[in-house]
Amino acid sequence: MMKFFLVLTLYISFASCSKKSDSTPIIPKGTYTFKTTYKKTLPTGQIEEELQPLAILLIWKANKKDFVIGTHSDLSSGYLLDNNSNKSFKYDEAIVKPGVESRDLLAGRYFMFISTGIDEFPFGMYSYTYFDIRAGEVTQLKKVFKTRKSYTYESW
Repeated sequence: MMKFFLVLTLYISFASCSKKSDSTPIIPKGTYTFKTTYKKTLPTGQIEEELQPLAILLIWKANKKDFVIGTHSDLSSGYLLDNNSNKSFKYDEAIVKPGVESRDLLAGRYFMFISTGIDEFPFGMYSYTYFDIRAGEVTQLKKVFKTRKSYTYESW
């Protein structure tokens, strides 16, 4: 009889425990890794890649957006113009003096702008690109500058 009450007590204990309903929705995230390099020609003629220091890395959410790099004053204050809505949007993430980066973002489309700034040679060299983040995946982004000329744009 004692076993019966013990089993009954255990059954009631476990049966009364239910899963907590978590009303917090699962937010799909992915990860991006980023680094930027430049091609350096050694005296032997061999080409090596070396890390290219940057001053800034800016990221905008770009779902259904067509960003345009506008006037310098817009970008220097962190805004880009979206051709689709004809509105300006401030960056969503800024990293000062980025190195090799790895960060999580919500799944979606993004726009990235990078620049060497004015503290190190080459001055004001910049590039930009769109990229997609997929939930549970790692997106690898790598920009290799082929030339190192100040105040120039180089495509991704």
